[in-house]
Amino acid sequence: MKKVLLSMITCAALFTACKKDKEKTTTEKVQATWNVNSYAYNDFYNNTAHPVNIAGVAGDYVEFRADGKAYSKFGGYKDTVAYSISGDNKIVFDSETFDIKTLTDNQFVMYSKLVSPTASSEYEETTFTLSK
Repeated sequence: MKKVLLSMITCAALFTACKKDKEKTTTEKVQATWNVNSYAYNDFYNNTAHPVNIAGVAGDYVEFRADGKAYSKFGGYKDTVAYSISGDNKIVFDSETFDIKTLTDNQFVMYSKLVSPTASSEYEETTFTLSK
């Protein structure tokens, strides 16, 4: 009887120990408060890049809430914008879509490229690098 009971306890422990944690969805990973590490913007026209790179400072953040709103403070300005997750690799702010390049528990990088409707050789690129 002891052996049977011990075998049952051992089997139960093995099944419990081997149970995988459910991986978070993209939405669950995004919904958090992220520190702004950097903002990179490039306006490409006349065959020339015109980059602007701004480092985040202490207190700069983006907070993605479950209600579909992102609250941010960056460069001394506060803003609120609607957002949604599209699939596993895109985030949409109002009408601008960003590709999610990196999304881990500690890093979030998103990138957008908007090509001019009148000149395909002209475009704007934006990259946000966030961390926890």
